[in-house]
Amino acid sequence: MVAVPALHAQLSVESARILRVDPLHTRSVAFLDRLRCFDQLVYEPAGLGIPRWAMYDTAEIPGLVCGFAAAANAVPGELVDSLGGSDDDSAVIPLSMAIATPTLVAEHWIVYALGQAPTDDDRLPARTLDLAISLVGASRITTAVQWRSPMLQAYADYAPFRLRAAWLPAHTIPATAIVDLVPGERTMVAPTRHVDLTDDDQLLGLQRDIETGATVRVAGGLDSPRIAIEVTPR
Repeated sequence: MVAVPALHAQLSVESARILRVDPLHTRSVAFLDRLRCFDQLVYEPAGLGIPRWAMYDTAEIPGLVCGFAAAANAVPGELVDSLGGSDDDSAVIPLSMAIATPTLVAEHWIVYALGQAPTDDDRLPARTLDLAISLVGASRITTAVQWRSPMLQAYADYAPFRLRAAWLPAHTIPATAIVDLVPGERTMVAPTRHVDLTDDDQLLGLQRDIETGATVRVAGGLDSPRIAIEVTPR
């Protein structure tokens, strides 16, 4: 995790104190308990909570859990309470999180569970995604992101990128996208349509395009609830 001394959008990674938490040490349990509370606060209401063993086995051991945090005395008391509470003003309170797990391909990582606690820093998810990509040295990222999630904006900042799936009926939330992005890639993309992310039929239409062999790229231009898409038929 990265511990940030106060809640200010201007703070950068360079101004932060690095806090490394080793999940193999018993002294890590207090902070990992707060991460569990973070999961319950941010993900469980959407039905996307991560069992504690799953976060440990699939993230903390083989990969990386990272994000921004602050001392308890710099965080509103009600937020501290919702993240496990603490009588210690210096206790580290997680404010955002991203998980990165390596694939069998060098420098290709799965990034997921991007989220933030309730704060007024709208750029925190994007900064957390940037942090994860930087820490693991990823040259390619694959992720699942819900079309109607506010986290979509953080990924849209990396557009254009390839859309591998636009509708996942086997997922807890079918309106989920699988995206493949290459940090730093700025391929020219010409949008061929704008998709309303609240319209399931339009998302299903994109999925049919993909399944029939079309190359589908998110061109950026996220203007909620619409996003610019380029579809190139096979």
